Amino acid sequence: MLSLSELVRIYVCLAPTDMRKSFDSLAALVQDWLGHDPLSGHLFVFRSRRGDRLKLLWWDRDGLTLYYRRLEEGTFRFPTSNDLQARSIEVSAEELSLVLWGIDLASVKRQKRYTLSNWAALSVYPDDGWLDIDNNEGENSLRGLCLGRRNWLFCGSDRGGRAAAIHFSLLASCKRHGHDPWVYLRDVLTRLPAMLPGASDEELLTLLPHLWKPA
Repeated sequence: MLSLSELVRIYVCLAPTDMRKSFDSLAALVQDWLGHDPLSGHLFVFRSRRGDRLKLLWWDRDGLTLYYRRLEEGTFRFPTSNDLQARSIEVSAEELSLVLWGIDLASVKRQKRYTLSNWAALSVYPDDGWLDIDNNEGENSLRGLCLGRRNWLFCGSDRGGRAAAIHFSLLASCKRHGHDPWVYLRDVLTRLPAMLPGASDEELLTLLPHLWKPA
């Protein structure tokens, strides 16, 4: 309904206003009653005593602009202030838009805003160089599990399931210890025929990813 710059602040006058007032009288009300500069470029909202009419006043580059709106049924439901001495309350452009459509702000349910509610935790990394700006590495490590979960439901047999579990465990261990899985498997599969069947348990243990060293 209205296109306002992000720099424009919106103030709602809490006291009912005579809707016969126009440019000059409303500008004087902004200056004398609300304590603001009517030429500041901010927007000021006034409502009638019955609450079914309102006027918006703001300075638009080269002159004052006045917007007048009346509801055919019902009343505009304005926000209230807990400060009994307050003469105005500041609202956002989104809240003003809801008010202009006759929507009660108290009935609007706000969804959780993840970033704002977790701002303290999300802004720790600039103070500690060891912390990453995101958790992409952790998410990527789970990607293979999530993508392959459905396929792993069907391994053909119990023996196939155990073999698949061993293979995936070896691959994950290689990545954890910084080894290229292809290089590791090629080296181990090349050594095994020469080591078996006489290799001891200690010799076979040296082929595990955390103890393996390239030939």
